[in-house]
Amino acid sequence: MITSDFEPALIKTVANEFPNTRHIGCNFHFVNAIYRQIQHLGLVTDYRNDECVRSSARKLMALALVPIDKLELAFQKVARESPRSLKPLIDYFNRYWMTKVKWTLWNVSNVELRTNNIVEG
Repeated sequence: MITSDFEPALIKTVANEFPNTRHIGCNFHFVNAIYRQIQHLGLVTDYRNDECVRSSARKLMALALVPIDKLELAFQKVARESPRSLKPLIDYFNRYWMTKVKWTLWNVSNVELRTNNIVEG
């Protein structure tokens, strides 16, 4: 098994050079990517001060821990129950993590070591 961050060139290289090896993304980097998007969207103040916003954002982050066969329904539930102010974050998650990145790369529900650096996780 290879654990890495989510750099597209690295993902492609691992797939080409090690086609029979399981490749997972680092959960620490997954969560950081979502938080960076919160920053990019100007949602940091809401994230810090509004428990509902923070809870919904953390539920998005926790989707990496949901079994893959339940992932789509779990995402739909988080999206449906999230405050309206998080719609841009929900849209980003759907557009990128649910559509462009293979779920098996970022979903670590059945993985014991979930980061590429023991200090991070």
